[in-house]
Amino acid sequence: MKKFTLKTMDGCKRILAICLVLIFLGAFFARLIETDFGKIKINEFNIDARGATLNGEIFYPAGTSSDDKLPAVLVMHGTGCTYGVMRHFSVEMARRGFVSLAVSCYGAGISEQPLYDELGHGEDIGNGFDYGNTTSGFLDAVNFTRSLDFVDPTRIGISGHSMGARISQCTAMTDCGYETLNDRLINILYNEFGQTFTEEEIYQDANELAKERLNADQLAYYEYLAAETTEYYNTRIKAALPLGNALTALINQIGTANVAGYEVQRNCQVNLGVVNGALDYAAVDGVLHDPISKESWHTGEEDIQVNQWYVMDDQNGTSEIIGDFDTLSIATDSALADAIENRTAKVALVNMETHSKNFFSKKTTADLITFFEQTLDYSNGRISEGAVPMGSDNQVWHIARCGNLLAFFGMLFMIFPLLGMLASLKFYQPAIGAVDVPQNGKVNKKQYWIFTAATVVFTVLVTYYANTKLNVVNSPYFNLTRLCGATINFIVGLALFCAIMLAGKIWLNKKAGNGLGIAHLNLNIGIKGIFASIIMASVLIAACYTALMSCKYLFKEDFRFWMFMVTEMKVEYWFIMLKYTIIFIIPYLIIGANVNYSFRTDMPEWKEDLLCVFFASVGVWALCLFSYLNSALNPNVTALFSNFIVSYQLNFWVPVTTYILRKMYRMTKNLWPGAIFCSLIISWSMASEIGAHTYYIGQGLWSVIFNV
Repeated sequence: MKKFTLKTMDGCKRILAICLVLIFLGAFFARLIETDFGKIKINEFNIDARGATLNGEIFYPAGTSSDDKLPAVLVMHGTGCTYGVMRHFSVEMARRGFVSLAVSCYGAGISEQPLYDELGHGEDIGNGFDYGNTTSGFLDAVNFTRSLDFVDPTRIGISGHSMGARISQCTAMTDCGYETLNDRLINILYNEFGQTFTEEEIYQDANELAKERLNADQLAYYEYLAAETTEYYNTRIKAALPLGNALTALINQIGTANVAGYEVQRNCQVNLGVVNGALDYAAVDGVLHDPISKESWHTGEEDIQVNQWYVMDDQNGTSEIIGDFDTLSIATDSALADAIENRTAKVALVNMETHSKNFFSKKTTADLITFFEQTLDYSNGRISEGAVPMGSDNQVWHIARCGNLLAFFGMLFMIFPLLGMLASLKFYQPAIGAVDVPQNGKVNKKQYWIFTAATVVFTVLVTYYANTKLNVVNSPYFNLTRLCGATINFIVGLALFCAIMLAGKIWLNKKAGNGLGIAHLNLNIGIKGIFASIIMASVLIAACYTALMSCKYLFKEDFRFWMFMVTEMKVEYWFIMLKYTIIFIIPYLIIGANVNYSFRTDMPEWKEDLLCVFFASVGVWALCLFSYLNSALNPNVTALFSNFIVSYQLNFWVPVTTYILRKMYRMTKNLWPGAIFCSLIISWSMASEIGAHTYYIGQGLWSVIFNV
């Protein structure tokens, strides 16, 4: 193993080579799986529909041509995410012969923000786009999809998670409206030909009424207008599947339609499904028996039943259950086929999942597959014409994510051989600490376990606090969304507890007479040392970004696993990232000082580091596991003890940053490089994935010049 050591230049080069192999091998493996070994074509796209670029990826079977007319499904992410968290839905739909688009809403990822959208939302309403009540670019993406020659515009479906659920609902309501096809045809007779109707007559067949009431010339003109209207109606979004937002998905469907001068109540003219987690913060169970929900679903006094296909009858204000979601098929059940054709089908599904697990779930993915296979009549062929669905449990996306994770860890471990190489250069010598770490021969195990237990307890408390204090108010300086609040509160809170523990360690050591202060932490390395540390950490983060962009260029893959990710950024977001980096450096210096204050010398270095990382992380893991099991195993508990809605990534970032702080200190005898690097990579993760789509950031000089 002497050939693979961080203590020599040759050893660093060999380890770096292995890391690079892991990066590109992981990305290649992920791409291989996602393309189904070359059977699926995946391309990044940029749409500029209203003076701002909308970014995403399109997935479709390789070999598709303009002679094909394939159904399409578009997916939208939630707050604090980009399309990357939803693209596995597109992978699975493309494997079944669909065209699928994963879209980053305006202001998320590298999508820009227009001055205004089609509903008039824009930069002048204060805090930016009212992202929960606008289409946020999703309708622009739908219109783009309709323009594709290989897409069947009569079979388009949309889905979104959380905020994306609200966006998808708003998009469906804006695109489809509340008028049935017959309502629209009745209005042609009313508006164009002056025909009047009783309230009972507006429910009669408009075409038959036209034949009875119009002369030959009028009828010919009516039929022309009716054909136009029918084509328009049939090319509206056919099916919508909001995920992880029970309240709005179940309630906000009834609207008012004006038909021949009468105001009538109608459901949105789209087939609707909704998938929620039983442990979701949106309290799905309560909504299922909420009076407003039941009114929308026409169930009367009965609760909405899950996993059942409903058929809506808006005229009579009733609904009917026609069968089980998992077994009913349009191939064998004409009632379901007719309901879908008439845009009156609804289904509510609930899985034993939390809010954020909803978009990283094989079960929810299976539900999405089944819903769109039925509502869009396709699975590598028309189901109604005998095509046999692939099977909703036949999924590969989770395997591909393992490749992304391998590449991610390859990138993270790459920093250590690079650090070893930089540390050998003269320029970086001021960043190397002058005082060596004391090697204490005797270990006070009682003291060690007391502080270890305190670390676990404090980590639990800080994580719980961070998960209850999510909000960080948007401002011109801190202009990421509120979802970075948990991360900020966790880091700052942990630093406060670490300061207490560090003070305790110093006091106990002085009391024991061994004189171990803080000199060996080399905090006071001078301006040159701090400057060299900043350059060192910046070079490392630049190398990581270069590795990312190389994977993006070669394989269109980034570094991610669930909510643990770093990805591409707009140029303006680098400045946002640096703002947050500044506030993290001092907390990470304190955390690093506590982590590295003393080392056990009665065990191998690798084992001692492993124990350090484990005990620093087990509090987060234990709280997360307890919260889930407490709700999952207790039927009377539907809310998580500690809601990890925006902090599941702590399960990964805590051990990663702990190890980085420890290893970089061992290599440089200096806390600054590790603290600065951790601040940079956490800020990068926040800025690249959370984005600023709840706060308006106008397009500027930098994005225009650099085209990113």
